[in-house]
Amino acid sequence: MSASSEPIAAILSSRWTSFLIRLLLVAAYLLGGVSKLLDWPGAVAEQAHFGLHPPTLFAALTIAVELIGPALILLDRLAWLGAAALGIFTLLAAFIANPFWTMQGPERIAATNAFFEHLGLVAGFALIAMLDLGKRDRKPLIGDPTHSPLPWLLLLLSVTTGLVDAISVLGLGKVFTANMTGNIVFLGLAATGAPAFEPIPYLVALSAFLLGALGAGRIGRAHVGLPLRRWLTAAAIIEALLIWASAVMAFGVEATSPRSAITIYAIIAFTAVAMGFRNATIRQLKIPDLTTTVLTLTLTGLAADSPLAGGANANWPRRLGSVAAIFLGAGIGAFLVVHSGLAAPLFLAGALILLGTILCALHPSSSEPAKG
Repeated sequence: MSASSEPIAAILSSRWTSFLIRLLLVAAYLLGGVSKLLDWPGAVAEQAHFGLHPPTLFAALTIAVELIGPALILLDRLAWLGAAALGIFTLLAAFIANPFWTMQGPERIAATNAFFEHLGLVAGFALIAMLDLGKRDRKPLIGDPTHSPLPWLLLLLSVTTGLVDAISVLGLGKVFTANMTGNIVFLGLAATGAPAFEPIPYLVALSAFLLGALGAGRIGRAHVGLPLRRWLTAAAIIEALLIWASAVMAFGVEATSPRSAITIYAIIAFTAVAMGFRNATIRQLKIPDLTTTVLTLTLTGLAADSPLAGGANANWPRRLGSVAAIFLGAGIGAFLVVHSGLAAPLFLAGALILLGTILCALHPSSSEPAKG
């Protein structure tokens, strides 16, 4: 290190500098939480303005996140948890308060800027969480002897499964585009003439899903022996583009709004192709207990391998994580569908797929050859 850079390094490594940076990052949230606490009627009215009901509950949750999250970060106690809470809160706020895709003119420009400013804050909180977890000498929750990031990537992809199925069930007419078991059941109901069940959506979803799986099988075999990161990146780009194409088609479409059958079938088809592609890719990776879409065997394993059944249940964190991830994704997806329409959760799903895979591909273990 040169002599001229030593003062800068000393300043940056100071714990007071670290505290000041963290304070600047969370100051707006602290002020927001305090102001809402001092003006409770205004806080409730704000939640009602954004269509959040019951507004009193959401006002209380908002205040709690805006006060507790910054406190954890500033005190450096469970900073990763505080950062995660604020990151999720900010991400949801970006979609709820700044739906630029529904606006026109100057209003759209302002909302677009605010939306991406929110995303910048989300990235900052993600960095805080990563640094806090990285400095702790702890065994990863999703244990892997090679410390491969793949299990973490698959958990993130499980969240996107919840997002996709939330829009398909709530906005596309009781059809699944990530989980095909339900579609087989619904198709059987439709075949018997059961009311409120039409066969076409399920046939479209099943056909598109199989098409995506077929494509992924061929691409996966073509990448055998090549660096794993090339396969993962190619798969993520294809999946994200399909999801984003669905999001473009879903612009302005709300769960209860009238829409053409062609638009609905197109969204079903594109998301089902993407999820079929995903399922086939994950199947070839052969990571146990992390299918990213199906939980039946995961739940079976939790019970059958539990100590109550005489088992060791060594993979229980991974299994519980998989269940929680899809549950979380479905909850966030439903929230966004109700308050922002169908496009928002699809855009979010595509972004998570691509970002998570890129981070995984940067890991040294991703340079190993892909296996067939």
